[in-house]
Amino acid sequence: MKNPVRTIEINTIGTFNILEAAISGNVKKVILASSAAVYGDSPELPKKEIMTPVPKSPYAISKLDCEYAARIYFEEHGLKTTSLRYFNVYGPRQDPTSPYAAAIPIFLQKALKNQEIRIYGDGMQTRDFVFVNDVVQANELVMSKGDGKTFNVANGIATSINEIAEKIINQTGSKSTIVNEKERSGDIKHSVADITEISKIGFKPEYDMNKGLKNTIEWYRNC
Repeated sequence: MKNPVRTIEINTIGTFNILEAAISGNVKKVILASSAAVYGDSPELPKKEIMTPVPKSPYAISKLDCEYAARIYFEEHGLKTTSLRYFNVYGPRQDPTSPYAAAIPIFLQKALKNQEIRIYGDGMQTRDFVFVNDVVQANELVMSKGDGKTFNVANGIATSINEIAEKIINQTGSKSTIVNEKERSGDIKHSVADITEISKIGFKPEYDMNKGLKNTIEWYRNC
């Protein structure tokens, strides 16, 4: 909940500025980077684009605002737009020291140093991890398809946090141990996407967790 007004200014107002500039500059299409955060903590699984969003943070609210803005500009101004709801994206170049760092880069950094990997809660919470190359594939597809629509971008597979940590330890040959800490208040227990809609326009994930982690680990070892 830190700096909610600033979040809205950057994401929502920033998106309106981009949409206005796109019209003025006769831009062919705008692709919006949205987020699975718009689904909030709804227990319904898998997450489908037709579900009613229940955003639980200023960030999630701002992303939903941006989706609505993109749709309005498509319907009222004829500007081609597509919104992509990214789930848990991972891959090379993620910064494990960032205040917004995701689990995989943090776990990788710890594993490569043989340090403890700390997991909040019992580690049975699940996420839908999608490798960055598959995210690129989705963006390339909607450059010419899916005008006026919103799509989930994910693998469509639920993976537990424990499983991720164990895979990283095994693939790196690390001596790290897993330590479970107190569950964080407000954390979503389970999240997995339905990717039926984006599959209809040709999206097919090419990286499962093992292949994606292998590529990611290689980059971190050599960076």
